[in-house]
Amino acid sequence: MLRLVQSLRIAGGSVPLFLGALALLVVVASGAIYYLLASPYVAEQPPPSTSAGAPLSGSPIEGGVAKRTPGNEVGLATSTVPNAQVARSINAQGEPLPITLERLEASTRPADQLEAYRLLARCVESERIVRASPSFSVGEAATSIAIGMGELKAYLTRCSQISRTKIVGRFALLERALAGGAIEAALDFYQAGPNGQPDDLLLRPEDSLVVEWKKKAISRLETAARIGHPDSIAALSDIYSDTSDPRTQNSERAFVYLLLLQKINLKASGKSDKYRQMDIDRRAKGFAPERLAFINTIVDDMYKSCCDGK
Repeated sequence: MLRLVQSLRIAGGSVPLFLGALALLVVVASGAIYYLLASPYVAEQPPPSTSAGAPLSGSPIEGGVAKRTPGNEVGLATSTVPNAQVARSINAQGEPLPITLERLEASTRPADQLEAYRLLARCVESERIVRASPSFSVGEAATSIAIGMGELKAYLTRCSQISRTKIVGRFALLERALAGGAIEAALDFYQAGPNGQPDDLLLRPEDSLVVEWKKKAISRLETAARIGHPDSIAALSDIYSDTSDPRTQNSERAFVYLLLLQKINLKASGKSDKYRQMDIDRRAKGFAPERLAFINTIVDDMYKSCCDGK
């Protein structure tokens, strides 16, 4: 979504009006849904440097599979944060954002620290989208755009009660959530991007700081994946499938996480995702039968370690 906004900025007035309207509609419609989930976004300063998770390895099984211990697989909390439910509840109550943040920050629960981070991160991204969106009217699209922009502006009004210092320093909350074991925070860290700028993954992929940040982000995602966090598993499959970065592209690891995700979803819903299965069948053709059997064994072991008893 940020890439689309960026492309509109670069293209400027050269974009035909109807294409601009369509692109902006995608941005706002996606944003309205995404932000209700209180997902993480960009920042003005880099997250504090901390170590987490196992180092990035070149093999799906290098370093072995994390062993489960009673009540906690690898020292991380297994509870999840009901992001959409919390955000909607707060909006419905009309509670002033400073009071909401004070309550969450005072909590000892890592999930509340993570929720506070997400509320502040939403302020930043809402502001970026509003600033990047031109004013125009194109038939039915204008209504949807107006609704989406209205929601973002309403949230920005709440954000105006928060000091800029608190917004800029929100990564401290994310780090607290990570340190406390909120497994969802690993995905937030990855989505926030290096130095709080997700576009740097595309614009500065060779930068040593970006490279090191990505290693740390992947390490954290792998730690969460070992516990069976579906969103982290999906993110890892995408990362290892990305051919634009040869440092992390690994078709076998991508396939392992894709199979694991399908297995987890099958247990949760009782049926496999049709389109994911089509992708699995396509990718399977790229492996020799003996290698495919080995991969399936690895997936079975990972599933037993993270998810079989849940």
